[in-house]
Amino acid sequence: CIPVRIDFYADDEQPVKTLTVDAKDVKTINDRHIPLRFMMFDHVNDTRTEVVIEKIEVDREIRDGLFTVGHLRSGR
Repeated sequence: CIPVRIDFYADDEQPVKTLTVDAKDVKTINDRHIPLRFMMFDHVNDTRTEVVIEKIEVDREIRDGLFTVGHLRSGR
């Protein structure tokens, strides 16, 4: 299950950002529903950011050492 719209609020009743996913852009890969395209609308600054995933690997081996604090701080 993938949400097709998520509204983000600050302190008032109007959303400051909205994330949208079109159902046609959700693909099933290895039994996972993955949105390959989604859009974030910034209502405060009147801008939008579109994310398009062109290539993805799932179930790939990842070394535990990649997630240590030291490695994350190194920026590598």
